[in-house]
Amino acid sequence: MVVTGCGSNEARRTTTTGAQTETRTSAVVLQTPGGIGHWTKLLLSPNGRTYLAQWSGECEIPEAFFVPARGGKPRPVTGRRGDETIVLGWASQNRARILVPRAACGRQFDKAGVYLVDPLGGKPVFVRATKLRVGGA
Repeated sequence: MVVTGCGSNEARRTTTTGAQTETRTSAVVLQTPGGIGHWTKLLLSPNGRTYLAQWSGECEIPEAFFVPARGGKPRPVTGRRGDETIVLGWASQNRARILVPRAACGRQFDKAGVYLVDPLGGKPVFVRATKLRVGGA
């Protein structure tokens, strides 16, 4: 797992083999997807090929992105910019688990809820619906 905090460009990788645990810190530099904002979360896929990154855009609008681990341009998890998406983590078969909340604007998947998305493409898999609560998403 790789995680970076707000404003940080350092990532910490923890590897456990047998009885030993090794933690290494390394710099991870991500291109911005454009616009005003900052990266808030960075998770490495189980196969080590893709990062799942959380961008907090202008007005704190969250967008989830796939980023090749070897470097490259961030790609929106939904395939297009402007969709409000929240990184939840990685699931089995190297699929990203994301939350697509109800939003006042922007294009969304078919309905609000949790989805599994393959970074290599294919149709997102709807996992479960989410309900809005008064005063929150």
